[in-house]
Amino acid sequence: MSEQKFRTITLFKNYFTDFYYKQRQKVKDKILWTFKVIEGIQQVPEDYLKHIEGT
Repeated sequence: MSEQKFRTITLFKNYFTDFYYKQRQKVKDKILWTFKVIEGIQQVPEDYLKHIEGT
């Protein structure tokens, strides 16, 4: 995976931060890995974002 960014993830208020800091380290690592994938690939697979559709 290259270091090129195709998009930037923007967090809204403190909702994500509050959630993130309550997680175990293994979950935090997976969240950060997913963010890097979403930012670093040109076309995001539907599986990565389908569960947040309509929220």
